[in-house]
Amino acid sequence: MVAITRVDRRARRRKLSFVYLFVMFGALLVAALVTVKNMTNNILYEKALFALHPIPTELPAQTNFLPLVPKTAFTTKNATAEVESSMLATPIILKDISSSTFIQNISSDVTTQEIFEERLTHAKQSTQAWAMPPPLETIKSEHSFPTPLPYPNATLAIRPLYGQHRRNSSEVIFSFARGLGLTKLLPFVKTLWATGYTGDLVIGISNQPDRELKTFLKFQTRKYIGLVVYEIPLECINVKLRTHCRTIGMFESSDGKQKLADQRNYREMAQLRFEYYWAWATLYSPEKSKIWLFDARDVFFQRHPFEDKDISGCAQTSLHVFEESPRFKIREQRSNRRWIKGGYGDAWYQHLASDNVICSGTTFGGQIAIEWYTRAMVHQFDRTNCTIYGCDQGHHNVLVRGHLLEGSNKVASIHIHPQGSSVVDTLGLALENTTLRSLGLLLDNETIVNFKGRISPIVHQYDRDEEFRGIMLERSQGWLQKLRNKTQT
Repeated sequence: MVAITRVDRRARRRKLSFVYLFVMFGALLVAALVTVKNMTNNILYEKALFALHPIPTELPAQTNFLPLVPKTAFTTKNATAEVESSMLATPIILKDISSSTFIQNISSDVTTQEIFEERLTHAKQSTQAWAMPPPLETIKSEHSFPTPLPYPNATLAIRPLYGQHRRNSSEVIFSFARGLGLTKLLPFVKTLWATGYTGDLVIGISNQPDRELKTFLKFQTRKYIGLVVYEIPLECINVKLRTHCRTIGMFESSDGKQKLADQRNYREMAQLRFEYYWAWATLYSPEKSKIWLFDARDVFFQRHPFEDKDISGCAQTSLHVFEESPRFKIREQRSNRRWIKGGYGDAWYQHLASDNVICSGTTFGGQIAIEWYTRAMVHQFDRTNCTIYGCDQGHHNVLVRGHLLEGSNKVASIHIHPQGSSVVDTLGLALENTTLRSLGLLLDNETIVNFKGRISPIVHQYDRDEEFRGIMLERSQGWLQKLRNKTQT
């Protein structure tokens, strides 16, 4: 009897094991099918938008935001929208906005192949405009850039998560820190506040930040009145191992009743950030505000960013930009060559090939100039549709070196500062095959000086030096530990 019972128990265990394995296999199979379906949609999208849309060599006469999906309902989990063929006739209305990362077609009568064919048609139509390189004089004559608002009746819908803008603040800093954790952000904010800076600091972070970062920023808004924090919800897809995104909920109808969808093509976050910079710039005074645009990931401060003689007395229509090392001209630097050729073709590359690179990660100016510059940066993506990682720097160099920003009452003067001797020290190209210490630019393991032996007020791309990257990481971890200790007590 005991033996029979044991046999029955073994049989039941085996049976349960088989059932468990069967269920697990089924779940894995379903997950695999869903993954394959999403990958297929992604591949079709990529083929239509990128592989079949060759590098442009001519800029079209007018901006045209092409909807890359046919007229059909689509969803981002809880978000539904109606895509119309005419952008200006009927805006896309988001009835329920979410932060999903992938669009899934839910219309039963529209197949993936039809979506692919529609996108392919748009790609072929727009390709016809890129037949010949543009005459440089034609492009140089363009000094007008449309507002980034997607529709005539649109208005900004973004609101800060923490803090409030002070419209008449004379000192303002913008930084797009989406995707950065607290450890990466601390060198930027801690060294800035250590200089005695009390102006507005406007930061954009992920709409799903880690708890520690969110708690830190919320606490700091009580300590620093000028800190303004935005959550940046985006709708993203993966293309060739890169993430391309659209904004979510950035605009609404003028009556505030409808959220308007982003109809621009998916783009790199480095390009998309200029849409937020433009939006933030409109919230400040054209008469009083001076504005810095900074990369948060690799910038730190050794002196007050508004007190250097290089930028003192800046007019509201003046723009200040900062070169990288003169060791490498554009023609000698592979990435910058690619960004200009990829966005503007060989004619523009040849025109700029002998110039020094101007970095798009740090820019300064009066509110009027910054509003116009950021609007122009958004327009350059709309015209070139360049989605190469880093293409924003190509836009930046074409706008400045091509004198496209001047000729209007918005930007009366542009000041190009050389690397290694101005308020901003951009180290990237200067550190090619060398180090700060070997150049004699690192003092006391914590201070960086420029080539004149003067302490650099603002240091950009400090992480290109392995030794100093380690020093800054150690400092950041020390700050983080002190914050954690305060939280625990």
